[in-house]
Amino acid sequence: MNSSGMDITLRQMNADDASLHQEFIARLGPDDLRFRFGARIGEVPHSERHRIAAVDDEAETTFVAMRRRGGGGCEIVGEVRAREDAEGGHAEFAIAVRPDLQRQGVGRALLEKLISFCRARQMTLLYGLVHPSNASMLALARRLGFHIDHVPGGRTAVVSLEL
Repeated sequence: MNSSGMDITLRQMNADDASLHQEFIARLGPDDLRFRFGARIGEVPHSERHRIAAVDDEAETTFVAMRRRGGGGCEIVGEVRAREDAEGGHAEFAIAVRPDLQRQGVGRALLEKLISFCRARQMTLLYGLVHPSNASMLALARRLGFHIDHVPGGRTAVVSLEL
């Protein structure tokens, strides 16, 4: 992916990415954490950081957007993950992009990668829970063909895509 002069590589996350993933999570802002984790938190607790960086290929798939650092090495600048439900066929996704790189195509590329992956696995539905004030995510979902249902009470919107 080359968006706005960025050279981004999308790939499946692996166990060696744990420290890079923790650095990525630490760079998310308060609204990004709220949108990603569904609650207003100051930071992700250490125990939760370890769990979300763990790779569980059986039930969960995570793709990361990687970028080369100026001084060498790579950094994670975005992630999308999907957890398949127990019955199979449906998966819930969550996505986050580093604040300084939002609205530059990283989230779209990640979500398109996940959609292709889910289709190849013959899943039938991909869905996510989105805070109604997350206009950027709702707009992206709409552009990619997701149906948007606003839950009464205004705390959550459900975006879903029949695969």
